[in-house]
Amino acid sequence: MAQDDSSLRFWRSRPFYVRLNAGGLLVFALAALVTGVILELGGQPGTIVPSAGIAVPTVVIALLALRIGGWALTLAAVWAVLILLATLLSLPTGFSHINSFWDFAAALTTTVAVVAASIGGVVAFLQRRRGTVRQTATTAEGRSLVGATAVVVVLLLLSGVLHIVSLETVGAQEKAGAIAVGMKDTQFHPTEVAVQAGQPATLVVKNDDLVVHTFIVEELGINEVIIAGSEKLIAITATSPGSFAYVCEIFGHEAMKGTLVVQAAAQ
Repeated sequence: MAQDDSSLRFWRSRPFYVRLNAGGLLVFALAALVTGVILELGGQPGTIVPSAGIAVPTVVIALLALRIGGWALTLAAVWAVLILLATLLSLPTGFSHINSFWDFAAALTTTVAVVAASIGGVVAFLQRRRGTVRQTATTAEGRSLVGATAVVVVLLLLSGVLHIVSLETVGAQEKAGAIAVGMKDTQFHPTEVAVQAGQPATLVVKNDDLVVHTFIVEELGINEVIIAGSEKLIAITATSPGSFAYVCEIFGHEAMKGTLVVQAAAQ
């Protein structure tokens, strides 16, 4: 208990914006580790290594900023801004699919944590140079922090509810005669599907990953979004033989490719 009290006193003794910076970095590191572990357990091997690769130095930098200040605080501010820039490309996927809980939750928590860390680091650095360092938050700052936290919680709950109500299933009768295509480990299974030209065909595409995927056959005008746990019945009618790529166009899922082979009708 004495050690816990000592740690708490140490935390409270740090300037407010230093704590905001370090807290944001630590939340980001935790989110990165949790994401890596869950995706690894969910069947996407190799995700925990890069997650730990970004989380560990983030924790070290946050602790250095708390303990040392000075140059470590400058490093923490720069590190937070670099993380924010590095995550920009992946954020649109999460924010544009609020009904995909894992994507939205990862994007929201990452953004809020890194923005808080960036603001905290920059302001702490400027206050230190100007000699205006404050240990405590103003009333407005405290209310803003509480309000932002409340908004994040509400949005996460909303995303979870929307995910549940957006889940789609295909009945056994509709599945009869349909071709099954799975989405697992950020891959299509199978990677080649054959149908007959001029003959209607149906695919049952199921997403068994934790994140959202798309099923797109551009030449046939097919563009479906399938959230985690959902499955969709997709009708295909190709009038002429040929090979068409089906892909997932989510950022980072570039390896998800397959081929739809339309065979000539039997004479």
